[in-house]
Amino acid sequence: TTNVAARLQSSAEPGTIAVGEATAQCLVHAFVLEPLGELSVKGRDQPVEAWRLVSTQTAAQAAPLTPLVGRNEEVARVRAVVDDLTQGRGQVLFLLGDHGIGKTRLLAELRQLATGTVTWLEGRCVSYGTEFPYGALVQMLRGWVGSEEGEPELSVRTKLRAKLGLLPAAEVSNVLPYLSRLLSLKLEPEDEERMRGLTPEELAGEIRLAYCTWVESLARQGPVVVAIEDVHFADSSTRALAEDLLALADRAAVLIVATFRLDTASEGWRLRMRVL
Repeated sequence: TTNVAARLQSSAEPGTIAVGEATAQCLVHAFVLEPLGELSVKGRDQPVEAWRLVSTQTAAQAAPLTPLVGRNEEVARVRAVVDDLTQGRGQVLFLLGDHGIGKTRLLAELRQLATGTVTWLEGRCVSYGTEFPYGALVQMLRGWVGSEEGEPELSVRTKLRAKLGLLPAAEVSNVLPYLSRLLSLKLEPEDEERMRGLTPEELAGEIRLAYCTWVESLARQGPVVVAIEDVHFADSSTRALAEDLLALADRAAVLIVATFRLDTASEGWRLRMRVL
């Protein structure tokens, strides 16, 4: 393994990533790969095939699911939650456990069970998330809008307006400026002026209200899943907005599902204590 890794590293041009066959199979659903051909590796009788990682897929396919073993009880509970949601009953589902125990795999099972019946919104918190307030929730908003990283601002703004056109006009005018702010889009002068007059706490409150209004509006059209992964990495802004979203499950067909580790010092744990 060490020899193969060293050979792959030496074959990669500066600033690029070269991967072997096993890694390529894991990445092909989400990344564009370019074949580099076969490489001779010391200690291996046969040459090793290699690929260069070029870019992310424009529309990533779902990764193939590995078989679930010994999770019959958990899958049954997840299936029951999905059934309740499709019947119009909101839910809150927390998947807690240590690193590597299978939280993401169980979430993938939930998504597969819900495919075709719900609007799926998903975002992931990262370890450096405090540098990007609302990071996971911005990610799910971008996914719903269908915007890519580095896409021109005008294109993102156009897509956002078009998608929000499905909502009642009165709600669009209330949520558009604050969702635009989350996506770092240029605001209309009057909206910029209004936000400038708000304190940081007032602005945060308006952003949370607009986000919840958006999700609740989607739920009037059909069940919605708001999936947040790795909430133990969440910043305080994400945790506060997630707390506001919890209330939607009491009055709308919204499932709030979060995965996180058992870290009692994290913002994720504060979210868990919120529902106890």
